[in-house]
Amino acid sequence: MMSEPIETEKAAAIRVTPTSESEFPWIMVKLREQAIDYMTDGGSSLSLYGGDEHAESMLRLLRADHILLTAVTETGEAVGFIAGWVSGHPFNPAVRVATHFWWYVDPVHRHSRAASLLLSDFVVTAEDRGCQRITLCLGPRTMIRDESLEKIGFKHSDRCYVKEI
Repeated sequence: MMSEPIETEKAAAIRVTPTSESEFPWIMVKLREQAIDYMTDGGSSLSLYGGDEHAESMLRLLRADHILLTAVTETGEAVGFIAGWVSGHPFNPAVRVATHFWWYVDPVHRHSRAASLLLSDFVVTAEDRGCQRITLCLGPRTMIRDESLEKIGFKHSDRCYVKEI
């Protein structure tokens, strides 16, 4: 079940829906922007955006077989999205895992409930797809507090490191 609209001070009611193809262009703009930020702020020499054709193909695959959700206002304006890959665990394929790899909310909506609604619906969708485990890896500049995740059942488990070679 997708989230019910919640009123916020910054925007009209926000709800989460499965991503539609009409939202792909907006998401691709955000992915390009984040790839640039990753290179400039993160000190990366690698672009994580492989072009529009590849991005659109990946969004179609996520939407069809994995998890791709968008937060929208009551006027239909996209304000955030969350994406994840559903698969068997590499050491025990009977354990289904939803691995988050992108969670974005427009800056003007970051103090609304958009992020929590996206995560809540990500969890519901993962459960609906038979997952028993969810993995989140958050960036170093995330505004999400550990306590907020722990309050809804997440445990701090691993740390993420990246090395470009």
